[in-house]
Parts: sequence; structure tokens; C-alpha cells
Amino acid sequence: MDKKIAVIFDLDDTLYSKSEVFFKTFSQFATPSIDAESLYLTYQKRSDEAFEKFSAGEITLSQSHQERVSNTFKDVGIELSSEKILAFIKAYQDTLNAITLSEEWIEVFQQCNKESYQIAILTNGPTNHQKNKLYQLNLSKWIPEDFWFISESIQAKKPSIQAFHHVESKISADEYFMVGDDIQTDITGAIQANWHPIQFTKYHQVDAGNYSCDVAKEPKDIFPLIQQILHR
Repeated sequence: MDKKIAVIFDLDDTLYSKSEVFFKTFSQFATPSIDAESLYLTYQKRSDEAFEKFSAGEITLSQSHQERVSNTFKDVGIELSSEKILAFIKAYQDTLNAITLSEEWIEVFQQCNKESYQIAILTNGPTNHQKNKLYQLNLSKWIPEDFWFISESIQAKKPSIQAFHHVESKISADEYFMVGDDIQTDITGAIQANWHPIQFTKYHQVDAGNYSCDVAKEPKDIFPLIQQILHR
């Protein structure tokens, strides 16, 4: 009897380049004083901090967006006015509204569907904000909305084991794969849940450190890697 396989995908910096959206927007407002990777890591750190405060009910979603922008610019020595912060947020959203799903990802989803693999999204973030990105990528064509698992909706964030258990409660499978870029959330969470982690490194060349996991540099690497893991 064939095994039932579930392949779960991260969203940000996996199915599209969040870093590219950020850099396109940033360059409209300032010239970076540090290298691109360091600047984006600063933005990610400030984004995570603001999201934590939003999740705890300390600030609104709008305030969290303003705070992450303001603090990122402060970190590189730039003080933005309230007007400029709002202008940045609008420009960022305009850039985000233009993201598209690459043909390479479509091929991955087609291959998974052909093999009858169940596929889903597991992403950290506010429900509406993440859903808008998934709609923009036209993901419902490949993954039903019931299989869009968003941390605010399921009340659990990666790498929390509860987030992965929630997916397991909705999708019955013999083997689970997690495809994502983030070592702390995607990879450690998958390892804790006894899933097969696949680190996607197209947008970030981050060393997995002490964690042993398979790596995919491009979408086309993912399906053959899953096959290889299943036949080990």
C-alpha cells in the first residue's frame, strides 16, 4: 500500500522573495549604508519583534507595521517622519500586490498533485495579511483555502509543536515534509515534529548550523529531493 505523503510549504521567502519586495521599497526612500543581507536581517528582526507585540495584543497591526519600519531605518541611522513611514508602508504594499508565483513553483505543485501528495501552507503572520499574499499568488488554484494554515487563525506559531500538530489534525499522512527558508521556525519546528525538513535557500544562504537537513536551492530541486528522501 502506498504511503500517504503531505508536503507543507512556508510562504514568505519561499514561494516569493519577501527580501526583494523590501529592497525594492527601501531603495525608493534611501541608499543602504550596510550590505543587503545585513539590512534585510535587521528588517526581519524588527518585523519579528513587532509581530510578537501584535500577537500579544500590545499594539495594533497597523502600529506593528509602522514600528518595524521606523526601527529598521533607525538601526541604519535614518529618522523617518510619520508621513514617510506611512508612505513606505504604502509603497511596500504596492510592491507586495505585484508578486506572482513562478512557473517553477507551479511545476512543483503539479508534480505533487500528479503523485497525489497532499500540499498545504503553514505560515506565521496575521490572517488577512497572509491571505492577501496567497490570493495574489493565486494559490487556491493549487492548494484549497482549508489547507492555508496561518498562525493567527490556528493560534500557534512555528516553531511551536502545536502549529505542526494542528496541520497533522487536518491532514492525515504517513510522512510529512516541511519546505521553508527559516532555520528557527521551519527547520527546528519540523525536526521537533518528526517531519522531514527541507531548507529552501534560493533567497537566503543561511547555514543550518547544528541542524542536519536537506537543502533545496531552487524549486526544481524539491520534488526529486522528496523522492530521494522517501527511498532512503
